[in-house]
Amino acid sequence: MCFTHLDPATRHSLGEQQAASEAAGRLAQVAERLALLSPAEREAVMREEPVCWAWPSTAPTFEEATPGFTEATRRRVEETEQGRAVSVLEHWHGGRCAICGARHAVLVEDHDHVTGLVRGYLCRSCNTREGLDRAPLSAFARYREQHPASILGLTVRYVDPYTGEEAQPLPARPARPTAEERANNPLHAVYRKRAADRAAAASTTTRSAP
Repeated sequence: MCFTHLDPATRHSLGEQQAASEAAGRLAQVAERLALLSPAEREAVMREEPVCWAWPSTAPTFEEATPGFTEATRRRVEETEQGRAVSVLEHWHGGRCAICGARHAVLVEDHDHVTGLVRGYLCRSCNTREGLDRAPLSAFARYREQHPASILGLTVRYVDPYTGEEAQPLPARPARPTAEERANNPLHAVYRKRAADRAAAASTTTRSAP
């Protein structure tokens, strides 16, 4: 029977069943993801910390990070500091999202838009949520404070995948003028005089009104 033609009680009951089924599905997904994490990673999730905080804090050597490279490829990558740092960062992640620990997910390179530097690798879900979540004590806020690149002491500049250009730091915001600087600014004197003239005119108009 068409859902639209059901009586309100039946529609409500079916709606509750669907909501419960969707909630159970989400819980099953969370349980499945947690089962793949190490005990230390699960503890980090429970403390609302990014799982990368539970990973070893020592960066692998370049040789350890490139076991499958041929000597020619290793020499070519090793020629630049950027290439060495990227290889070490990728190896340290081991295909895992730095925030939720998801394995075998499509990872994207997350970077700080202010500094232009790479922070780590995130699954698409965490990468989207990181840009929206501004709660001060969430796993995303803590990730921004101490991300994989900072844990390993690496500096990796983000490269735009479409243009191939390196991201540059945003220009620093100019400092706000001090009270003394504002007081000595000739424009402020003009604004104060105009305000005083308007106040005087309004006072005159009020007194002359019948």
